Amino acid sequence: MDDIDLHTHSTCSDGTLTPRHVVGLAKSIGLRAVALTDHDTVAGVGEALAAGDEVGIEVVAGVEISAACSAGSMHILGYYLSPTHPELLGALNRLQEGRAARAHKIVERLRNLGLEITLAEITDLAGGEVGRAHIAQALVKRRYVPSAREAFTRYLRRGRPGYVDRVRLPPEEVIDVIRRAGGLAALAHPSTLALEQPGDLSALVARLKAMGLEGMEVLSPYHTREMTRMYEEIAREHGLLCTGGSDFHGGVSDHGDLGGTRLGCFPYALLDGLKMRIVQRERRSARGIEP
Repeated sequence: MDDIDLHTHSTCSDGTLTPRHVVGLAKSIGLRAVALTDHDTVAGVGEALAAGDEVGIEVVAGVEISAACSAGSMHILGYYLSPTHPELLGALNRLQEGRAARAHKIVERLRNLGLEITLAEITDLAGGEVGRAHIAQALVKRRYVPSAREAFTRYLRRGRPGYVDRVRLPPEEVIDVIRRAGGLAALAHPSTLALEQPGDLSALVARLKAMGLEGMEVLSPYHTREMTRMYEEIAREHGLLCTGGSDFHGGVSDHGDLGGTRLGCFPYALLDGLKMRIVQRERRSARGIEP
């Protein structure tokens, strides 16, 4: 099998499996490589890399960082970065502090609605950074809703009474800190940007590329065949690498299954493209050329 997955989450953010278990599952289903890309944290990367060495699967050090945008939701993936880089850790720490403050506000709103949950029980469920998925789990455990999906639909999605927006960094700062940490920046699931016209997305991608963006997640469980074709055309138009991943969370909410989408799997050729770009960057740097 020559398939990979470049977008996964663990208990270090809002997934249900530990980094070690994500890597073990990837190995058990026959994937050749997997990237751990937790939300706004690299806390699980070391464990994932060690697990990859133990079971014999290639693991890519990654992250998914929230970025500010005028419409929809923008996330930027970082690949092959140093998980100990001080500027990266500083930026992620600011986002984690914002997540903690957001969780507190969400709990307050839900309690005002008569839903008696506590931040302590949510923290226990999370075991790491607290996200809305953990709050959804607490609501299910308390039997206020039958499922995590219903928790989001009724309380936690944008526009619902328990929703609180979170701190996001400007996209230029996100891309810059990923590059400073030695990584490649790729736009995650562009469908969440809520840009219906191809020209609008193309214009945004052009601006992001000028900031240092090098890839775009073309293959995703959120994309139809038509969307995938359009994103691939836009990526090629701007000379971006095509990436792909399931956004696997371990079944917490509406995300993909590890290693695939409804349109198929993610070929290793996507990872070859990232590796080649890293090699090209290193060659340019050795020649004294700005990467």
